Amino acid sequence: MSIGSRLREERERIRLSQADFAEKSGVHRNTIARYEADKTQLGASFIDTMRAIGIDVDYVLFGIPNPDAPVDCPFIQAQKFDLQYVFTLKNCRDKAADSGALGSPIAHLWRKACKECPKNPIKHGLPITQTPVDIDGPLLLALFEGVEEALLKSELKITPAKKAQAVVMLYRAFKASGRVDQKMIEEVIALAG
Repeated sequence: MSIGSRLREERERIRLSQADFAEKSGVHRNTIARYEADKTQLGASFIDTMRAIGIDVDYVLFGIPNPDAPVDCPFIQAQKFDLQYVFTLKNCRDKAADSGALGSPIAHLWRKACKECPKNPIKHGLPITQTPVDIDGPLLLALFEGVEEALLKSELKITPAKKAQAVVMLYRAFKASGRVDQKMIEEVIALAG
């Protein structure tokens, strides 16, 4: 799935039309359409704006979903449950992975609905749980070296906050893929600059 496709998916998740999203982000609707069609690259200021609106930026850029992102659960909506908390992607993953035979009739119906749900993370190959792991020192070192190399090559200067955001996003992507991609580092630095 492309960056533009994930951007559209996130825009729809927060229930904004292209026109509403354009108005909230301060860009023209045609620009949003070009972003979603992968005809125009996202700029750093637009990425900051997306984050402020509630878009999961790590997911849009790298396909790594935030486990704390809110999810519209069709079963909850159909049952009109009045939950006192936000139902997150982690809750969705946990519910989708719950195959227990015991439980209330509602729990049984919910498990059945999860199996048929188009948003079920198991069907889409997303990880069910995230377990804490130690920081991979060699990967982090390679990442910092790659970022510094990209900054020198591009002659860009970015704020420490933007550099930190770039490092975190890249670390997550490279940790998930198991490899460091200098081209991706250079693209992220160009977006941040």
